[in-house]
Amino acid sequence: MVWQIVLVWMAVCLTVLVVYLLTVLKTAKETLTSTKDSLEKSQRELAALTEEATRTMRAAGQIAEDVQAQVNQAKAFVQAVSDCGSSVQHIGESLRQVASVLSAAASRVRDGMTAHQSKMAEIGEWIAAGCQLWQKCQASDWKKRGERPSEGEEQDER
Repeated sequence: MVWQIVLVWMAVCLTVLVVYLLTVLKTAKETLTSTKDSLEKSQRELAALTEEATRTMRAAGQIAEDVQAQVNQAKAFVQAVSDCGSSVQHIGESLRQVASVLSAAASRVRDGMTAHQSKMAEIGEWIAAGCQLWQKCQASDWKKRGERPSEGEEQDER
C-alpha cells in the first residue's frame, strides 16, 4: 500500500512538473517571439536610418565639393586683385589667407566627412566668417579709394 501511495505521489509531482515546464516553455516562446519582433522592427528602423545617413553624407559631400570649387574661384579673383597695386596688395594677402583657410576647411570637410559629421555646423560658421571678412575687405577697399561701389557690388555688400 505504501508503494502505491508513493507511486500516486510521484505521478502528481510529475504532472505538476510537466505543467510548470509547459508554462515556462510557453512564456519563453512568447518572450522569444516578442524579442524577434523587436529585432525585426529595429532592423527596419536601422535600414531607414542608414539610408537617411547615406543621403545626408552624399549631400554634405556635394556641399563640400561646391565650397571647394567656389574657394578655387575665389583664389583666382584674389590673385587678380593683388595684381592691381600696392594698396590692394594688402587686401589680396588677407583674401589669399582667407581662401587658404577656407580651402583647408573644405578639404578637411571632404576628408573627414564620414567621421566628423558633427563638424558641419562649425564649417558653416567658418564659411560665413570668411564671407563677412570678404565683405569687410571690399568695404575697406572702397573707403580707401574714396569710391562708391557699383550697383552689383553694392548688392554684394548687403
